[in-house]
Amino acid sequence: MKAPATVEELFALYEARGHLHYGELVTGLEHGLQCAALARAQGATDALIAAALFHDVGWLVTDVGGDEGFAPIDDDHAALGARVLSPILGPAVAQPVALHVTAKRWRCTIDPDYFDELSPASQETFILQGGSLNHEERARFESHPGFEAALALRSWDDTAKTFGLETGHLRDYEVLVRELATGSAPPPRDLAFPALWLRDNCPCECCRDPRSDQKLFQITELPEGLSVADVQLTGDQVIVRFSPDDHRSVFSRDWLAAQSPGGRGDGRTEQDKQLWRAGDLDPDAQRSDWPTYCNDDDERLRILRGIERFGFAILHDTPTVDGMVVEVVRTFGFVRSTNYGELFEVRVEANPSNLAFTGLAISPHTDNPYRDPVPTMQLLHCLSSNVDGGESGLVDGFLASAILRDEYPKYFDVLAGTPVTFAWTDEHNYLRAQRPIIEVDPRGRVRGVRFNNRSMQALQLDFDNVAAYYDAYRCFAEIIARPDLLLTFRLEPGDCLIFDNTRLLHARSAFVESSTGGRHLQGCYTDLDGLSSTIAVLDRVNSVRNP
Repeated sequence: MKAPATVEELFALYEARGHLHYGELVTGLEHGLQCAALARAQGATDALIAAALFHDVGWLVTDVGGDEGFAPIDDDHAALGARVLSPILGPAVAQPVALHVTAKRWRCTIDPDYFDELSPASQETFILQGGSLNHEERARFESHPGFEAALALRSWDDTAKTFGLETGHLRDYEVLVRELATGSAPPPRDLAFPALWLRDNCPCECCRDPRSDQKLFQITELPEGLSVADVQLTGDQVIVRFSPDDHRSVFSRDWLAAQSPGGRGDGRTEQDKQLWRAGDLDPDAQRSDWPTYCNDDDERLRILRGIERFGFAILHDTPTVDGMVVEVVRTFGFVRSTNYGELFEVRVEANPSNLAFTGLAISPHTDNPYRDPVPTMQLLHCLSSNVDGGESGLVDGFLASAILRDEYPKYFDVLAGTPVTFAWTDEHNYLRAQRPIIEVDPRGRVRGVRFNNRSMQALQLDFDNVAAYYDAYRCFAEIIARPDLLLTFRLEPGDCLIFDNTRLLHARSAFVESSTGGRHLQGCYTDLDGLSSTIAVLDRVNSVRNP
C-alpha cells in the first residue's frame, strides 16, 4: 500500500483503514484516538500528542493480515511508521514512534511483572519484536535523547485499549497536526476554505439571526468576485476581511477545523458508530432502569448516547401498563404514526396480517423497508411473557455490511448500487418503496440497511444481472446469520428495547404459549432526529451547568 505523503493523505489513510482490528478489542483508529486523548490529558507536547495518535501508522500502510484486521505478527511497524511520519510531521513526532516498541521491550526487561500486564496480542508480538533487551541494547536506549518521550508513549499505548470508550473524532486533531506540518498556525486559506465559502458562513449578526442561527441573506446577494483581503489570527479567533465589500467575519479556529472535508458528517454513518459482535459487548453497558433513567439526566444521556453509538438500549422496570411505550418515546423524541397507529400489538392473532403476530421464528430483519422514509427507530415493550422460547436477537447490520465490503467488495457494490422493491399490503393499505439493501453516503460510508426477505419483491433486473445479485444477496444473508454476530436475550415484563431500525436487524426465536398466558409486546416507531436533538440539548445543559 502506498504510504501517505501529506497530512490529508495521512488522515485519509486512517479514515479508510482505521476500522481494522489488530488483535485488540479496539480498532486501529480507536486505539490511536485513546492514546492521543491520554497524551493531551497529561499535558504532552503537540508533537507527542500527534505521535500518540499516529504511532501505529506502520500497521496501516502494510498489507499484512486478513480482511478483518492485521495478523498478529510484527513487521517492524515502529520503524516503518517513523519513516512515514518524519517527512510529514518532522523528527519530534517520528522519534517516539520509532522507539515505542523498544520501550515495551525495556519495560519487560526491568520489570518481569510488566509482561503479565500486557494484552494477549502485545504479549504475542513481544517475542517477535526481539524479546528482552540485552545489556548493550538497554544502555543504548536509556542514553537516547528520546528515552522519556518513548516511555510516555508506551504507557499510553498499553492503556488505550478500552472497548467502547468515546474519545472524540480523528479530525478533532487536524489543526494541531497541520500546525506541526507547517511549523506555524495555518491561516484559513491553508485550511482550503475559499473566500465565497467563508463569506457564506459568516457568523455575524448581520448575516445570521442570533436567536435562530438562520441565515439572513440569499447566495445571490453576495458580491461577485469575492476575495480575502486580509487575515488576522488572534488566539482562537480568525478574523477575515473581504474584498470588494470590506465585510469583516470572525471565526473560531476550532469551528473552522471541524468543517474540514472528510469530517464527522451527520453522525449517521458507520464512521461515527461502534460496530460490534455479540461477544464484544459489556452485558450491562446498554441497560438501565426506568426510574433512574427518568430522574437522572446524566444516566438518560448515557443511555441515549449508547443508542446513538451502539444502536440499542434496554430499560428495565418500565411500568407494564397499556401505552407505556409511547411515554418512553416522548422522553427523547416524537411518535411516528403508521397504518398500525401510534403503537402496535405484538402477540399471537387468530388471523395474522404479519408473521410477527404468530409464534413462528422471525429471522434478523429491519422493519418497514417498504416505507420511504423508513421509520428510523423502533421500541418494543414487554407487557407479559409466559412462553417457551421467544428470545430476542439483534445483529449489527453496519458491521455485517463492513464485513461484506472487506471480504467480497464486488458483492458490496452490487447491493449498494442496485435498488430493489419492498412492498406490503392488506385490505386497506398498499405500501411500496424501491431502495438498495445497503445505503451509502456520497463518500461510500454505510448509512443504512434494509433487509427483510418477507417483504422483498421480485427483482426487476436484466437477465444477465440477476445471478450476480442473488450471489451478493445470499452472501450478505450468510454473513448476517453468522452466530458470533447475533446478540440474544429474553425480554421480560417491564423491559423496553429501543433500537436503530436503519442499522440493527432484530429477530425472535419461535415460541409456544402456555395454558396460563402468552407473550405480549407493544411496539412503537420514532426517528433518529429526535434522539440526536435530545442528546444535543442535554449536552448543552451540561455545558452550562459544568462550564
